[in-house]
Amino acid sequence: MSWSIPLHQQSVRALWGKKTPLYVSTSSNELTIDNSVIASRLGQQFTLYEFECIDGDYKGYNSQSPSWFEPYAQLFFTQSKSWAEIVDWALPMYEAAFENGENTAFNQVVLDLKLTFDNPQQQVAAALKIVQDDVRYFGIEMGRNSHQPSFASETLERRYGDCKDKVVLFVSLLNALGIEAYPALVNTDDGRKLLEIPAGVGSFDHVIAQVVIGDKHFWFDPTLSFQAGKIDDIYQPNYDVALLIKPGSDTLFSMNDSQRKVGEFVHETFDITAGGGKPATLTVASHYLGNVADRNRRRIAEDGVADLEKDYLNFYRDYYQQTETLTPMLHEQDPVTGQINLTEHYQLNDFWQDEGKGRFDGELYAHSIRGYLKKPSQLKRNSPYLLSYPVNVKQTITLLIGEDGWEFDDESLQQDNKFYYFNYQLNYDETARKLIIEYHYRSKVDFVSIADFDDYNSARKLARKVTYYSVSDYITSAEPSTATSQSIEPDKLGWLIVVILYFVGYGMIAMAWLIDGSELERKSETRFYPVSFAKVLILSVLTFGFYPSYWAYRQWEAIKRDTNEPITPFWRAVFMVIWFIPLWIRLRRMDDNRLLSQSPLLLSLPMAIAMFGLFFAANTNCIKYLPTCTC
Repeated sequence: MSWSIPLHQQSVRALWGKKTPLYVSTSSNELTIDNSVIASRLGQQFTLYEFECIDGDYKGYNSQSPSWFEPYAQLFFTQSKSWAEIVDWALPMYEAAFENGENTAFNQVVLDLKLTFDNPQQQVAAALKIVQDDVRYFGIEMGRNSHQPSFASETLERRYGDCKDKVVLFVSLLNALGIEAYPALVNTDDGRKLLEIPAGVGSFDHVIAQVVIGDKHFWFDPTLSFQAGKIDDIYQPNYDVALLIKPGSDTLFSMNDSQRKVGEFVHETFDITAGGGKPATLTVASHYLGNVADRNRRRIAEDGVADLEKDYLNFYRDYYQQTETLTPMLHEQDPVTGQINLTEHYQLNDFWQDEGKGRFDGELYAHSIRGYLKKPSQLKRNSPYLLSYPVNVKQTITLLIGEDGWEFDDESLQQDNKFYYFNYQLNYDETARKLIIEYHYRSKVDFVSIADFDDYNSARKLARKVTYYSVSDYITSAEPSTATSQSIEPDKLGWLIVVILYFVGYGMIAMAWLIDGSELERKSETRFYPVSFAKVLILSVLTFGFYPSYWAYRQWEAIKRDTNEPITPFWRAVFMVIWFIPLWIRLRRMDDNRLLSQSPLLLSLPMAIAMFGLFFAANTNCIKYLPTCTC
């Protein structure tokens, strides 16, 4: 009766005219229901129940919450006063459907089970397999078929039935074998919610079976398939509570002790003995128990091993894109425990990522566990946070290394909190050249309360940090045969080139300066700095673009001396790219026969444009010799 969005007006009216009572209640004391008695024109009396709300409260809640979490106020209408009334209603229908031993085909199945299997545990497992695999799960749930089961012999004969029909057949077989068993009504989504709401037939959506052997009881679902192993190994989902259909049952029965043997054990062996930059090989040995084994068994039976192999290959390609299958996937099943074993072999052509400067990085992931430690989509919560449960995963990563010199620090992290158990161990066997990383994650609960969420998230972040590991291999180029030669790192070589060019370039400029100074008296008759085109070109190349700045400096110095202008030749030489065109115009306007005779090409317009391009390129391209900063 409350919403996550604003609602102006809401009205509910229920008219009840049956002789049996209608039980009306609410989940909140703030909700009130008015009732009154009214009569029809024919004199029949009805009870009218009314509820109205104007501009009621509204509030949004988080995603990733358990299905049983219901924060909104509710109205309940039910014809059942208690759970015992529902049992009294259902028990006659189920008892009538049980086999009484008169059907020949049914009796033959019972006889075969007795002759083939010696103990009750084996007989239960065999009977379950018959009902699961030989009777198709199919139902026409209309009219009375929505709640009344078919006769056990009828279901056996036609080889199909819904959950009620299959449970009746299964329980009938066990009862005929002298094994105690009962139907049980459950809610597959909101079982925990049944503890907080009034009794009602509509609260259930499925039927399973409870089997009692000695002082132990087991839960089985005949509608499931591809289950295997002993009854202690057969997985049954926990629906929190169940209502047993048997004489004297009057309350919900807890399912918290149902069989929850689950397991996913993955061992990955990475062979990187070829070294950085070379392909690595990966061998994966996986072992699955419980519902994980059931899923793989179903997948293999329905789609084949080739399809499963393709999916696993694509899974690893999400981490290493250039993954190739080396040999077909191998699979086998343990007939005793029902465990599924898979073996895969891959070649990882891009395990190593080239980081430059001879460094190659390889990444390792605890992918079987990382998904259970993902960051919640909403960290500020006003509702419980859903956890995957039950989960029991172990992943071992072994890294085979082909050379000495590798160093690893041992690492470990163990968390044993109210939410999960997590263990991480990293050890390096230097003698065997083997790095071993072990992970174990086992969930303890299926949700985190609002009050505990911050503690959970802090622990989760710490655990997830160690589910990724990176290794680096440094590959140096082969050393020359001469014993004296050594390789120089690229960044050091860059600086060395810059220093050498610096001194060579400016050394040549200094030599030119000295030579020009010795001829000062001879050149004093001219106002400018006459240089041949060949000299400008050669010195520009040899000094990697430094000489044009010196040439411009000498020209501006001559202009300042001749005109007494307040200019600074040094800065105009530094910014020669900007001042070259003005300089060329000055030289063309001022009459100097010696300069024209020494540099006729320089003072021609086409050559001036070409030289400007040369000077510009020479100055700007010097930057490329500077080493790149990687800090």
